[in-house]
Amino acid sequence: MSAQRYETNEPASIEVYGRRSIMAATLRNLSATGACLSWDKEGFQLETGDLVCLTVELGGLNRRHRVNAEVIWRAGKEMGVTFIPREDLVQRFTNRTRR
Repeated sequence: MSAQRYETNEPASIEVYGRRSIMAATLRNLSATGACLSWDKEGFQLETGDLVCLTVELGGLNRRHRVNAEVIWRAGKEMGVTFIPREDLVQRFTNRTRR
């Protein structure tokens, strides 16, 4: 059973680990396990399996939240991610370098 999703329209940024690229985006929906984001810029290099850091500006709360995630799908200028606990991020990088 999938987690309940909540529609949103919060500004965010996507930083792809291992590359020097940060993209302005919009958080479209959110659940306890992941999120959907979209962006406007053409040519943003992002693929399924990429590890990213998302920064979400929570204007209503006057807060900024950062979370690690893995891209699980991409369609045009939209992507879905699953959240990764901080302690699992290093292990995922290690597994990638062993391939």
